[in-house]
Amino acid sequence: MLNDLLNCKFDFFRFLNSSERQKIYLAILFFLYEERLAHQIEIFHDDLYLKVAAEIESLIGQNYHEEFFRQDIEQLVEWGNIVRKLKGRRVRSLSDNSLRRNILKISEETFQLVRYLLQQSRPGNRIAANRGFFLLQDLNSMLDELEGHLESFFDRKHDNSLLQRSNHLIVEMDSKIDDAVAELTRLADHLHSFLEVGSAFQSETYEQIIAQLQSYNQEWLAKLNSFAGRFFSRLLALEKHLCFDEFISAVSLCAKRDGLIDHDLATKIGLIVAFFNPASGRLDFYCRRVNDELHFAIRRISNYIRLRDDRTIRIQQLRQRLGEMNTAPAETCSDWLNNLFSPTIVPLLAAEGTPDAKSQAPQPRRSAGKTANVRSAQALSPKKLSIEASRDLEKHKIEMLNDFFFSRVLNGKDENQVGNASFTDIDDLKNYLQGLKLAKIKSRKASANLRVDFLNPQTRENTAHFNLPDCEFNCPDHLIRKKE
Repeated sequence: MLNDLLNCKFDFFRFLNSSERQKIYLAILFFLYEERLAHQIEIFHDDLYLKVAAEIESLIGQNYHEEFFRQDIEQLVEWGNIVRKLKGRRVRSLSDNSLRRNILKISEETFQLVRYLLQQSRPGNRIAANRGFFLLQDLNSMLDELEGHLESFFDRKHDNSLLQRSNHLIVEMDSKIDDAVAELTRLADHLHSFLEVGSAFQSETYEQIIAQLQSYNQEWLAKLNSFAGRFFSRLLALEKHLCFDEFISAVSLCAKRDGLIDHDLATKIGLIVAFFNPASGRLDFYCRRVNDELHFAIRRISNYIRLRDDRTIRIQQLRQRLGEMNTAPAETCSDWLNNLFSPTIVPLLAAEGTPDAKSQAPQPRRSAGKTANVRSAQALSPKKLSIEASRDLEKHKIEMLNDFFFSRVLNGKDENQVGNASFTDIDDLKNYLQGLKLAKIKSRKASANLRVDFLNPQTRENTAHFNLPDCEFNCPDHLIRKKE
């Protein structure tokens, strides 16, 4: 997978780095993008020029001749941003040339890139959006269809199209989860941006935003938690179906035969199950992050609104006092001055008193006195098991490790590479590491009961790789040999 990414060509990004003609390239690609959204996939060369010429001339402040347009199209075709083909039947006159018969369309990579750029350019003030939940709801419909396909496969009522559709459903379910996680992460980032410098939110709408956030917290997250529990139960039932493994193998074989992208469907199903599994905490992690940011944002906005209202009241009171002082006698100005600053104290300090008769200052907190009960230190409790019982327990653990190596690693052989072991989950890896620790680190007396030896590989390059549903693991490819 990594090699495929490294071998990709990214020439379709080069138009963004063209300082001289970047705006022109963006204008051309934007019009092709709009044509694609209007379900007009292709457009003739001369028709596109008529659409973009006026807009480009307003951008550059000069005439945009057709010859310049042709050169720009040639460059974008070379970079892979535009796909071009020739329409042979479009002949209007004898003067028609091949250029006017060219049909242009935006490439798929560039279409997705322009869509991303437009999404990033939009203000991010949409807080209580339910798109993440809608994405998870789509999963419910996809799982319904996938369960139906599995039953049809079990009844031997399937064809190649059903297997193709099943492959598409599994890949799309994994993609929907990725989009939902991205939506939850984006939401948490938006919540974190409240009241920060450069925030896109206006103070006049803070009361409305608080109401939206509270509604979001009560409804959205509650729905999400309820949905996740039901969906996880259905996934477990799907995995436990009698012919689930056979079904996944048939779908994978069909995908490879049809030349589709080689997806590890079994791994994808495992990742989907792990995402909704309450024990893994993956979905719960994102929900808790959103919930924490949500409460923090509500608290910050509420404090800001309170301080803003207090400040407004104080300013009004100050203006009123200043107006009264303009007409007050000179001998009473001191009283007015005392009353002038009192409103600034009242909202901030909840204390009884006046500028003339101050209230008692707050007293420091009392610390715990010497009369407090002090818990005496307790000695370590003795071990509950005797030495003989501890040794028996250790031998029992080693026997379980022996059974594990004979069944999962050696597989009935006298010796075998660890890379050929049949590990299924992370617990198998823990047992393997426990045996390796016992053989290499612990004393001879402890490892004498272990009935296998670990022989180091000849070179460091000899490694074993395990890609399990719940983890990935690399280790030296030891030779495991049964003791004589």
